[in-house]
Amino acid sequence: LLVSQSRYEHYRNDIGDVANLKKLCKNELDAFAGDVRLRFITFAPGQAETYILKAQEAKELKALNFTVASMANYPMIAAEMQATALDLTTCCNTILYMENVWKQVAAAVEYQRLLGKINVDAATTSVDVLNAKNTAMTALNLIGQ
Repeated sequence: LLVSQSRYEHYRNDIGDVANLKKLCKNELDAFAGDVRLRFITFAPGQAETYILKAQEAKELKALNFTVASMANYPMIAAEMQATALDLTTCCNTILYMENVWKQVAAAVEYQRLLGKINVDAATTSVDVLNAKNTAMTALNLIGQ
């Protein structure tokens, strides 16, 4: 997780080297934030769209008090119900609960990623840059634990 100071020994405290180190560290923070997100979501083509469609359908059905004559307009929920054997209300509430959990996780990741990059930018020495990045990576790593 944390990168040792020795990996960056060639970065001196002159402005050009610190600027380059900042870019590298911010890129590492972006990549690590992505890795943290992957602890909570499935990364596969079309998966995000699937989650979005299921949440949209669940919200529509909840607004209708889970009362519809036909599930024809809600194919994602119908598929989920068939696969999980959950009733309509439980299925929709589970999907909406998971959407809410994801929003909280995503917000926490985004906060730590952005704060880390701000702190990296504010650092003036290579040691301070690395400390800012390592602090952010530690905070990111703690999300969901």
